[in-house]
Amino acid sequence: MIIMEKVHDIEKKRVSYNRKADEFQKKVLLGLKEEYESIKKACVFNESDFENEVDSLSVLYSDLGEDACEVLGEFCFLPMRYDERYCIFNIIFSITEDVDIEYYDDLSRVVEKMNFNLPMGAFILDDKECILAYKHTCIVKYEDGVEVVVDYIKNILAFLKKVVEENVSILTRVERGEMSFEQFVLK
Repeated sequence: MIIMEKVHDIEKKRVSYNRKADEFQKKVLLGLKEEYESIKKACVFNESDFENEVDSLSVLYSDLGEDACEVLGEFCFLPMRYDERYCIFNIIFSITEDVDIEYYDDLSRVVEKMNFNLPMGAFILDDKECILAYKHTCIVKYEDGVEVVVDYIKNILAFLKKVVEENVSILTRVERGEMSFEQFVLK
């Protein structure tokens, strides 16, 4: 009986922690949403439900790079239970979800070459889903508080947006067959 009581106490603490973590993460995402709305960026807070395991924020970036590309930023906290100090923030900039398989090999080689020189994060390419995106994750400390974490993530997002902006036009040109791997290397 004593063991069962301890198990129930542990479970209550875990549920309580999960609620606090979920509330913190939601406040951070809503804080980021307010920041984007204040600069007139199209954004949507997506509340978790049966289809979406976690809350997320989607932000539309338009006019990125030389070719004025449109990129969708998708941000969320990855499920990481039982750690009361840290959480993981996931950042994805979706460049296209319709990669032309004909140019996949060149695009794959360009992505590999670009990733080698990136300071953080990586471009990702999925041949099954036909997705080209940029991905980065960072660790956030709960004890820093919502405002500090929002500022921290804002700074990371600003930097990563520049990384995407500097490379998106080349990637989309290769993806459309307008530039080969050889032309990329010579550029």
